[in-house]
Amino acid sequence: MSVLKTFWSEQKIKAWMHEVVGARGTEILANRIAMALNVHRYWGKAMFAIKPIEISKDGKTLYAEFYWLPTDKPGSRSMLSPSKISNNMDSTGDHVSLWNIITDRRLHSGEQIVFHTDDPEAKPLPSSELLKMQWVLHRVAALSGAAEYEDDYDTDDGDGGNGGRNEF
Repeated sequence: MSVLKTFWSEQKIKAWMHEVVGARGTEILANRIAMALNVHRYWGKAMFAIKPIEISKDGKTLYAEFYWLPTDKPGSRSMLSPSKISNNMDSTGDHVSLWNIITDRRLHSGEQIVFHTDDPEAKPLPSSELLKMQWVLHRVAALSGAAEYEDDYDTDDGDGGNGGRNEF
């Protein structure tokens, strides 16, 4: 927690901790987003980030934006010239992309993602505070070169043998 205090106020850190741990523990729906296995792996490696934008007044819709993050090989660039996040990216640059089945094209940075629920109490939306925290932490990891880089993506992820195609 002391490292976080270097960058954020104690109030912000406490708000994030409350969201992560909360009165009901960590295993609650608001702490989860259902993703395909490969998408979850990319999320865990900070290959993309989701930026929360707005929650509807009725609490049933969360608007967010999707962004690919740079995945530089360790030592491939100087820390004096950090990577940039571009709105034009449609992949990581490492042959990893995701498909938007609604538009029938690759998912691009800056595209809107909409989370919706018909019952915010029984089926809550993802926590906007946790998404904000993840948005910040994923960008820090990617821009600092600390995001996990792999030069050989394992295609044996139990996805039904789709030959490594990255779809959800």
